[in-house]
Amino acid sequence: VAADQLFSFLQTSASTDGTFFSVMTEGPAGQPIPWHYHKNHTENFFCLEGRMTLWVNGQELTLHPGDFCQVTAGTVHSYRLDTPYTKFFGWLVPAVFEPFFRYIGDPTDIHVFPVEPPAFRFDRVMAHMDELDLNVLMVHD
Repeated sequence: VAADQLFSFLQTSASTDGTFFSVMTEGPAGQPIPWHYHKNHTENFFCLEGRMTLWVNGQELTLHPGDFCQVTAGTVHSYRLDTPYTKFFGWLVPAVFEPFFRYIGDPTDIHVFPVEPPAFRFDRVMAHMDELDLNVLMVHD
């Protein structure tokens, strides 16, 4: 769990020999994540429930259940969950970004996102920036 979002690992780097990492993300409507890009991996978003907004190289996209967007390496992007419950499936190719999810949150046994969320652990992310394929540009206005 990381703040108000629950990340469930479906495939790990170890189970795919580093070829990809997949994660289910669930959460309520919230603020956009900071603008960023990845030099070495592609991120894929598949909306399952609710609605989310993606910003990809300055273009705003709304994803509804069944919608998909691929964000290739080097593409500036951000996203926001827009409904009281949004669920999306993501897979990242190759699996180099898996440690980010382990640093940003804490292990949990809960099965839904928390009503009283803990803080994002940006301190742990910042302590490991040298090993993450993450280039943060700025927060949304």
